[in-house]
Amino acid sequence: MLDIDDMERRHQFRFMTDKVPDKKIIDEIVSETFRLCPIKLGKWYFYIDVYGPEHYQEKRKFCLQTACDIPDGIDPAKLYESGGKSEKNINELIPILDGYIEDKKRQPGCPAFNTQILAPYVFAFRWNTKDQHKIQRGYHFIGASMFSYVMSVLANKKGLDASFCQCFFDNNYNYNSLYNSESDTTMFFVSLGYGDISSHDLKEPKPDVKDVIKWM
Repeated sequence: MLDIDDMERRHQFRFMTDKVPDKKIIDEIVSETFRLCPIKLGKWYFYIDVYGPEHYQEKRKFCLQTACDIPDGIDPAKLYESGGKSEKNINELIPILDGYIEDKKRQPGCPAFNTQILAPYVFAFRWNTKDQHKIQRGYHFIGASMFSYVMSVLANKKGLDASFCQCFFDNNYNYNSLYNSESDTTMFFVSLGYGDISSHDLKEPKPDVKDVIKWM
């Protein structure tokens, strides 16, 4: 049974430790989520591809496309060039990413990366191309969002951590198995592993509840 402590434990980690969770635990989390999660209309307008520890190099390649927090004074076009369609510019990110992974902190004048994508287990939530009229109404996001949250809380209950990633850009010169910008239908990623407490980011402060919840 889930409780409040399981929900309060959840934190967005940018780095996971090198410890790899037992695949049996991952299977249990997925199976329990599949059993417990409500799905709109009972129809699955999305599917999930799972990338285990053996896909680390592919994850590292894709991680280049998660560069974010471009510092003031740096032209994003020099890194991305109209959506990152530059082989030269994506390659320039490689040493920056290498340093970021090694030091686990952002260097002055350099972007950060969503390195949670390097976690032992990464779930790519993708929408089905069937039932386009349902897709246009966002049904795929409703189901995928509920599934991913239930999965993250169940992971917390079993002593694992979960992080989300929806910040990534297209690049035609960085082909990898996680994200193919030519035909991809990826909505977001969820990473499971053991959070690195020594390098976690601070949470954004929440607004006052009265500024969000309006009694009519």
